[in-house]
Amino acid sequence: MLENKEITTKARSILKGNWVLVIITSISITVVAEILSAFLSALPILGFFLQIALDGIVAVGLSLFFLNLVNNNNPIFKDGLDGLVVSRKGCNFIVNSMLLKPQIS
Repeated sequence: MLENKEITTKARSILKGNWVLVIITSISITVVAEILSAFLSALPILGFFLQIALDGIVAVGLSLFFLNLVNNNNPIFKDGLDGLVVSRKGCNFIVNSMLLKPQIS
């Protein structure tokens, strides 16, 4: 098991040269999500569910960004927006699953 000092050293080595990218990506995506969430809160019931979906999309996007950072896969700002792509694919799968019911002969 890693000690705190080892974890801190590893984290700092990963962030070396990427501090600006991490700060700009994290803050900008979070601020935009909070602004959208404020507008969605104006919708009575639907807004609540859309806020939950938006939170999931932001969480997935930032997680993908940080995984690319840790795995040294050349993280870019766009990686933080990949949560939208994942959610769109998931929605397409759900809709297609509901529409393509097995045919009973």
